[in-house]
Amino acid sequence: MSGSESPTIPFSKKVNEKGQLVIPQDQREELTIDGRDALVEFNAKPVSGSESQTILFSKKVDKKGRLVIPKEHRQALSIEGQEVLIEFEAKKVTYLDDENGGDGE
Repeated sequence: MSGSESPTIPFSKKVNEKGQLVIPQDQREELTIDGRDALVEFNAKPVSGSESQTILFSKKVDKKGRLVIPKEHRQALSIEGQEVLIEFEAKKVTYLDDENGGDGE
């Protein structure tokens, strides 16, 4: 792995009934999201309900670590309209505020 590649980070987080969550600061640091908006790739699966499938999606995460799981993904995960604990594996793809998507100045 090169120095500019972001690691894949596993974590669990409560998602509210609207699909909103905040990635904790320590996980954002591990993902190398350093106060800039980033595109992050997620594998997500509810902690309860072993029959639930894992969903892969990419989503913008703002500089405060906030994101919303899209409605169609919440429906596929069978979590629409309820507060649920979700297991994630996340990897930063790129920053969104750089013209070149770069990880440096």
